[in-house]
Amino acid sequence: MQLLRVSVGLNLCFLIGERHSRSVLIESKNGKMVDRLDEFLRRQGRAWEAPKAELARAATAADEILGLLESGGHLDGPVTASISYDDLYLVISVAYQGSLPQLASQQRLFVGLIEEQIFISGLTGALSSIHAHRLDSACNDRVQVDSVFPDLNSVSD
Repeated sequence: MQLLRVSVGLNLCFLIGERHSRSVLIESKNGKMVDRLDEFLRRQGRAWEAPKAELARAATAADEILGLLESGGHLDGPVTASISYDDLYLVISVAYQGSLPQLASQQRLFVGLIEEQIFISGLTGALSSIHAHRLDSACNDRVQVDSVFPDLNSVSD
């Protein structure tokens, strides 16, 4: 009986924290970067058995970032997209040569709003779109943008 408990405990230890990672190089051709990333996400998500709702949410947010990069002329070459997944987080990293776009909401505010109205207007803009749980960016010789999406089933209140 003791051996069974030890073997189950060791099995759980090795299963916890298993992280899958893959990368792909995406060329900017005729605005098809978003399609290539979506295809890559779907294929890897199926292989890793990631929750479809999380993949859809992550794909929407990543598509928005790639759209900003492509339409804003921020790219000076191909994009390397890296995806990693474990039971807690889905992380999408986008690295490229170029400039960092402004990733904040592009929502326009009306003139003459007072403090509370500005807050409410900004809040509705943030709640009506899909964002990553955490968004990190860094600029050295390459720009890297990391989008972190927690598994909503594993996050407790």
